[in-house]
Order: sequence, then C-alpha cells, then structure tokens
Amino acid sequence: MAKIEVSDAEKMCNFLLERLILTKSGEYYELNEFAKRFVLIKLLPDRFELSNLRDKIKQHKDRMRKKLEQLETTLDANSALHKNVNEWQPRNYIDKIVIAELFSIYGEAVVCVRRGDKLEFERYIRDLNEHSLITNHPYVALQKARLLKSGIWKFYKGNVNVLDQIQRAYEEALESIEYDYRYLIGTAAHASLSM
Repeated sequence: MAKIEVSDAEKMCNFLLERLILTKSGEYYELNEFAKRFVLIKLLPDRFELSNLRDKIKQHKDRMRKKLEQLETTLDANSALHKNVNEWQPRNYIDKIVIAELFSIYGEAVVCVRRGDKLEFERYIRDLNEHSLITNHPYVALQKARLLKSGIWKFYKGNVNVLDQIQRAYEEALESIEYDYRYLIGTAAHASLSM
C-alpha cells in the first residue's frame, strides 16, 4: 500500500518499534496505546479515507492468510518444494510465499523454453522481477539467473545484455546473503549458490 519495498518498510517499522510507537505481534506491526491516543489523533485522515485504508489492510491480511494456507497444503503435497523452502530458510511469511511462488514460476517457465514460447517466457521474467520488489531474499535473484540461463540458448544466443543480467543476478544473490541473510552462510543453499 505504501508502494515501497518490504525491506525498507521493515526497517522503518523496526525504527518505530525502537521508539515505542509500534508494537509487533507475530508478523504484524500495530500502533501502541500511547501512539493511538496522542500521536495518531493529529494525523488521522477523514473517516472515509480511514475506512478505505482499514478495508485494504483487512483484504491484504485475508489474502496473505489464504496464501499461507494454500502454501502449507502445497508443501504437504510436494516434498521437493518443501525441501526447497526449508533449505532456503525464509525469514518471514513473505519470503516463504515468494520462494514457493518462484519455485512454481521456474517450472512453468522452463516448459515455455522447451516449447519455444518466448512471449510467455518473458511474462514469467516480468513476474519474477515483480517478486524482487517484494523481498530481497537471495532465492529471488538466484531463480532469475537460473531462468535467464535456461532461456539464453533458445531465445537470446549471443545477447551480451542477457549474460550481464545473469551475472548480476548471481552477484545480487550472493550480496543478499552477505548483507541481509547472513544466517544462510555455510548452509547447503549457500554452497549450491556459490558453485
């Protein structure tokens, strides 16, 4: 809703958490009682805008809850996906959902490569790029590199720009582990990425 990356929003929320303006409950942040009484009153939008915001927040929470339920069902039914999600150790529900979605996107996009459907393949690349705005988990950049690599021989032979994109995606994945997901260092996921 704020049209900013989740990592930036999380940093802001953690800053406000330190200043005792927000409290954290599970994956959700909310205003503490002091902020509700004294700070928020001055910043409240009109009741119609406030009602719209509340509806959007409720819809978003419902959508996330539904996605998590679907993900748990899928993980129980698909042992390869379950292993993949566990190996990449998502930090929160958002990472977990994105990893699962990218796992599916990759499989569907590889089928497009086999069929020679460049238009559909590029749609999957765009979907993947949208996911990179949601989280900077290293799995996102890794899947982008793997996907571009799978399509390079079929669609982009000799295209230096795509080779640069592949290299940059691998570098982004490693940087993400180095700076934001340090707990992945030394895991099987990190070793496989480094190779």
